[in-house]
Amino acid sequence: MQAGNQNYLFQSGRVTADDPPLEVPGSAVVTLDQHRALVEYRALPSETSRATDWRPLLAATGIDMSTLTPAAPRATPPVASDARAAWSASFAGRSDRVTIETASLKGRPAWLRVEGPWHRDDRAAPVVLPFAIGSMQLVIMLGSTLTAVIVTRRSLRRGRADRTGALRLALYLGGCLFAAWIIAAHHAADPESEARMLSMGIGEAAATALIVWVFYIALEPGVRRTWPRAMIGWARLLAGRFRDAMVGREILLGIAAGAIGSQLFWLGTAVKQRLSHSPAPLFVHAPVIDPLAIFAGDHLVGHVASMEIAVGTAFLLLMFRKMFGATGGMIVFALLASSYVFYAPGISTRCFSRLC
Repeated sequence: MQAGNQNYLFQSGRVTADDPPLEVPGSAVVTLDQHRALVEYRALPSETSRATDWRPLLAATGIDMSTLTPAAPRATPPVASDARAAWSASFAGRSDRVTIETASLKGRPAWLRVEGPWHRDDRAAPVVLPFAIGSMQLVIMLGSTLTAVIVTRRSLRRGRADRTGALRLALYLGGCLFAAWIIAAHHAADPESEARMLSMGIGEAAATALIVWVFYIALEPGVRRTWPRAMIGWARLLAGRFRDAMVGREILLGIAAGAIGSQLFWLGTAVKQRLSHSPAPLFVHAPVIDPLAIFAGDHLVGHVASMEIAVGTAFLLLMFRKMFGATGGMIVFALLASSYVFYAPGISTRCFSRLC
């Protein structure tokens, strides 16, 4: 189970199940459930033993030891091992069975995992984007970035760019990302480690600000010519008129559209599973157990991502409109978006369920 998104921006220095890796003899990773029962144990033993004693770890899982029966090992251990064993058992007061997979190294326990109905098969094929969709993404990203750089240079030379608005938006989004890093990163007392993490936080914020600045400079003149009324509320917001009625109305409309879009995303997931006859993913998303810092950092990152998506979507609409005309551009954009959106929910849901 994964608590929250755990965005990569503030993973530097944070202790996770895989970082730091099991490289020091005697180190171990212990996973417990909400009842403090052992779910998984991974270790790099520092000693040797003639016979592996599994009784303490088996008892820690909370199973009824009287129901323990040997079983054939099936799972591949994720750690170095030279012997494997497995048992089938039940929890006290339960009739359904669970499997306990184990592995040992030089006579010492190295791995134990309780597998039940909640466990997903590790042997499932990895989830990857089809080649056509991956190629489409790459071509669109490279093409739109190159186009944005060219249009930005031309707009700056002709004096058509809203430099003030672009700078304010870039500083705001970059500031949000840097604030997310300050709030949610696992900061270190070691100056060298903290300096390295600081460079990561500044780098992410600066790169995002630069990309947004370039795309906004390239986008704003075209939006002003094509959809001038759409710029009224936006211009008032950038000017700091936060109490303006139009600004409030458009913010509320945006919130409503985001809520509807989120529900359509999960509806697309359900439709895809229905059509493909695949079982519903078994996962638990528990953001309520996140530290408050992670919760705040995730929401700041999500806010920045939504702004980036809005700028990118508007830029693609304008680019396709220029290439194929008003109607043709909308058709091309709708076809590309629908071909990806229908596949994306299945990818993200399966990936997310594996992380949980």
